Amino acid sequence: MYDNLYPSRIIVGVHKEVKDSYEKAVQFSELLKEGALKENIDILFMEPTEAEAVKLFAIRF
Repeated sequence: MYDNLYPSRIIVGVHKEVKDSYEKAVQFSELLKEGALKENIDILFMEPTEAEAVKLFAIRF
């Protein structure tokens, strides 16, 4: 729950070549940002495979 309320960043995987997917990804990221208590959260958009790699290899200290 803490990670959802105080995320270090929001990363959204999106196929940018798919029609309307980028706009929907922006909407989704805004919903996540609204649900967080932390302010000034970086939002990153990348291909889904890159986003998955970030999730798997990110280390939280």
